[in-house]
Amino acid sequence: MSLGYEEYAGVPEGLGFQERLGGASYVYTDSFDQAEGKLVILPFEGGDADGIMEQAVAAKAAGVLIYDPTPDPNIEYSEYFIVDYTLSRFDVPFAGTSLGNVEFMQNYGHTPGNPLRVDLFWNASETAGKMSSFSSWGPTEGLTLKPEITGIGGNVFRLLWQSICCHVWYLHGLSRCGGDCYPGASVSEGARDRGSPNPTHGQLSADEHRNPHCGH
Repeated sequence: MSLGYEEYAGVPEGLGFQERLGGASYVYTDSFDQAEGKLVILPFEGGDADGIMEQAVAAKAAGVLIYDPTPDPNIEYSEYFIVDYTLSRFDVPFAGTSLGNVEFMQNYGHTPGNPLRVDLFWNASETAGKMSSFSSWGPTEGLTLKPEITGIGGNVFRLLWQSICCHVWYLHGLSRCGGDCYPGASVSEGARDRGSPNPTHGQLSADEHRNPHCGH
């Protein structure tokens, strides 16, 4: 599971969120109660965040992430906007995220009390790097195992076509790995089709660019 965030624009060198917390895991919580050594993720509607920093210092929190809990209903996808805030002190690592990012994480079972690894929040799990249980493994009729080409399909940061605009989004599923698998499949089919009167690799390549859900 991952949780996107943005560093504060004016953070002094050496005091950044990633600089101080990167590479380590922290239990996360949604309050400053018993938050010592934990990563605190809080709702905040924007503005001066120095008061939150004071609470973080008093609670001895490892770090703080804030998000806007009330997106603008008149702006499409505003739940994925990073909260707008100001900060004048940097005693505790501090960064902003969005309501959409937090809800996405929690909807997939990553609730307070779970550890988060601070590396753009890619977190270790028992299934990380493994094939999905519902994937087709083979063997085929020719007794070959499959798949021959695989791609990352969980929580992938890719372009998504919506209406007349493209958006960058965290998504998951078989369509998300298409951007990784299609080029490899096209090259593979191209090698097989040399000299064939009915090449298929060109069609594969065309399908990749036409399909708005292929993750390209």
